[in-house]
Amino acid sequence: TANTRPVNVISRPDQYVGVATHTGDGGTKSVSIGFKPDLVWSKSRSGANSHKLYDSVRGVNEALYSNSTTAQTDDGSFGVRSFDNNGFTVKDNSDGDYGVNGAPGGTYSGSAGTYVAWCWKAGGNKNTFNVDDVGYASAAAAGLDGGTITPTGASVGTKQGFSIIKYQGNSTAGANISHGLLEAPKLMIHKSLDQSRNWYTITT
Repeated sequence: TANTRPVNVISRPDQYVGVATHTGDGGTKSVSIGFKPDLVWSKSRSGANSHKLYDSVRGVNEALYSNSTTAQTDDGSFGVRSFDNNGFTVKDNSDGDYGVNGAPGGTYSGSAGTYVAWCWKAGGNKNTFNVDDVGYASAAAAGLDGGTITPTGASVGTKQGFSIIKYQGNSTAGANISHGLLEAPKLMIHKSLDQSRNWYTITT
């Protein structure tokens, strides 16, 4: 047993990852998942609306579309409005075109659609840089300044092995950036925020 590699067992995985379904009401609605998420991936189940991703590092209302090369878009006062202690809050536009709490296909907000949201907890959002629910004002204070690129924002959960890192590229081959985790990640997803570029997925 002394040579047996210990296994990292998370006794309550439902505190870090969850999925919720809900029926849109065309207005503002709270969706419960049992923890405060840092990433919400929402999709209409009853209409052809885009997949929409929101995270606590970029901030509420800032949407990315996993089925499109489109750059980050600002949903204004609609979309995911807040990351709450027990879930998140969504608000639909008047014609449903934001696809998180209203009518699929953009008919009118009073016609409810059905939705699913996959949610993950990282390291919280108490400050610009966050590690295990502790907020820091700088990457250095959070221990995330060890690479050739310094992050501009982060939410890192070391126990569950999940982090969200925001950074400015430097157009240099071989550049590296700290992910903040205790071991090398097995999956990385990259997306440009300000340009229409492909999504890049890297697995080990």
